[in-house]
Amino acid sequence: MRCEQARDYAKRIADLREKKEELVKQMVELSQGRTEYHVLISFPGIGEATAVRIIGELGDIGRFKSHKQLNTYVGIDVMRYQLGNTYYKDKINKRGNNKLRKILFYMIQTID
Repeated sequence: MRCEQARDYAKRIADLREKKEELVKQMVELSQGRTEYHVLISFPGIGEATAVRIIGELGDIGRFKSHKQLNTYVGIDVMRYQLGNTYYKDKINKRGNNKLRKILFYMIQTID
């Protein structure tokens, strides 16, 4: 019974991976006409799949009035703690879109 279940799970995983690849291809086709897509793929470390995932998570980038709003949405804006004369280490707040933050993290990992 366990061997049968393992095969079933392996088949499900393979089917889901195939479906994911098909969806990414469709997203690339739909994004071909967008200016953001062409700007994103011009950056080193950003391929077609990463570009469409960023566009999918961000939506219309024009809704952000400044880079600070975009940073806050992603959750990479800096939090500073200060108490009197004591300063604590700066760190990002991580309150934004965790999926987009993860995409950006992996993208940066691939840049040499």
